[in-house]
Amino acid sequence: MKENSIHREIIEDHFRNPTGNCRLEDFTHEASFQSKKTGNLCDLRLHAKDARIVEIGFQLQGSALAMASASIMVSKIRGMLISESQEMTKSVLEFLNGTEGVRLPEELAVYETIRRFPDRHDCASLPWKTLYEATQGEV
Repeated sequence: MKENSIHREIIEDHFRNPTGNCRLEDFTHEASFQSKKTGNLCDLRLHAKDARIVEIGFQLQGSALAMASASIMVSKIRGMLISESQEMTKSVLEFLNGTEGVRLPEELAVYETIRRFPDRHDCASLPWKTLYEATQGEV
């Protein structure tokens, strides 16, 4: 299987210049999630106001793909309602798991390439699983 070169460039850019790679001090939701498969760890905090994500930050110990995926996630969900981010999370995880009929927005097209490489799913899904944990407990 061959990777899409544009997707690779997007992933590399998000790894080199991650959006949201910080520790928020003012937050309303938080979670940590560690992969049982790789040991990669993601800590995530977000600040929501009126059920809308106004800021999100993460700290990640893991692969370049996990870092890039976290940055892509932050770029996509900042400004969304928490309920919208939960739906997006569900869609991304189902898409990576190969669920038929799941479509992702164009700006998440990089996951089309990742989906073809099952050994990369754990790293790519780590920040999304962490977001899922963080948004389950409404404040």
